[in-house]
Amino acid sequence: MSAVRGDGVGIEVTESLVRGVRLDHQHPGRAVAAAELSFPAYDDAAARDAFVLLRAELGEPRSPTRIATFPSASIMQRIDVTGRSGPELNELRSKLDRLHAINSTMLQDDGPRRWLFLIRWDAVAVRRLEDLAERAGFVDVSVEPSPMAVARVLPPAASFARRAAAQAETFRVVVSGGLPVVADGHAPGLASAPGLEVSDVTVPLAWFDDFLSEPALGEQLQRVDTAAEAQAALRTVSGGAGIALEDDAVAVADGATSVATAAPASPADRTVPRSRDRTLPDPTAAESDDDVHSGLSGLSEERAILQVAGLAYPPMPDSDVRSAVRQAASLGAAAGAAGLAGSLRPVDIIGPTIGTDDGFDRPWAVERMSDLPPVDEPASPSVLRRVRARLVPRRRS
Repeated sequence: MSAVRGDGVGIEVTESLVRGVRLDHQHPGRAVAAAELSFPAYDDAAARDAFVLLRAELGEPRSPTRIATFPSASIMQRIDVTGRSGPELNELRSKLDRLHAINSTMLQDDGPRRWLFLIRWDAVAVRRLEDLAERAGFVDVSVEPSPMAVARVLPPAASFARRAAAQAETFRVVVSGGLPVVADGHAPGLASAPGLEVSDVTVPLAWFDDFLSEPALGEQLQRVDTAAEAQAALRTVSGGAGIALEDDAVAVADGATSVATAAPASPADRTVPRSRDRTLPDPTAAESDDDVHSGLSGLSEERAILQVAGLAYPPMPDSDVRSAVRQAASLGAAAGAAGLAGSLRPVDIIGPTIGTDDGFDRPWAVERMSDLPPVDEPASPSVLRRVRARLVPRRRS
């Protein structure tokens, strides 16, 4: 069965939850099925059962599947490998594994440039998730970092995001052109999970041009995080349109839809009013001068909506399992699996293949090999004939 462009399954896996969505080419930009289940990551058999239940909730799809995950303490950054050949890339991967313990990489094309994303995570656990999903019946399973999936569905103006997939699993990511630049899983958890905070604060990408050590990368990301919070607080005080994402899908601080909580304006003021209006903004509305020229501007209402294949994803209540704040990573993974985000390459992992415990013995199958009658083989000579042949000399003709 050949896959149809636009059909795909996206899954987000955390230590305690698994979320999934299914996209269909007949309903572009929308999830036709969604689910969220508990996920016992410590037990292979129970984890496989959770994948089986998730596949049943999604309608037992036969579309390509992409899993998004980014465990705590994971990091990701990119280096420019434009013009490098295959052997040069393999040599670079081997050097990264030997010197920096980075055994996972991912190639991505960005116009004329080619980036090699360096991922430090538990590669054995990633391989295990892929194997368990395949055993549960998912098709063409591949795994990618969650920041890659989230960046795929962020609004074009977004430059920084913070995602809380679970209570103890939060990551920050700097975005440029729909691709992540750097990400880390060391950020403190948001007030509620799942959660999503987005900002269009100006980020000097030159900070991340070179390979950074883990402490240096965390320091630079913290500077961006602080600037994003300061932007939200400034826009709240000035009354302009600013981003304030909480646990819905989209947010602005000028009284429209809201998705995150802005930072307080001052230490004395720790309370920021939140808007619960879930009205879908008009995507064709023009931008105001404040949105374009305000410097530390947040995302305007028209630009703060998650997008799937260029189409605005409809806002839904946070109690709805299909809401963007719950399924942000799953939507991005599904868009990648459905072929809606250009050509994608799998994560290349250097390391041994680790099998998982099946939990049951596979039965033997006894089958008839052929219905043809057995072939009569010639009888072997007797012992007396073999002795006589060796002792009696042959007559010469």
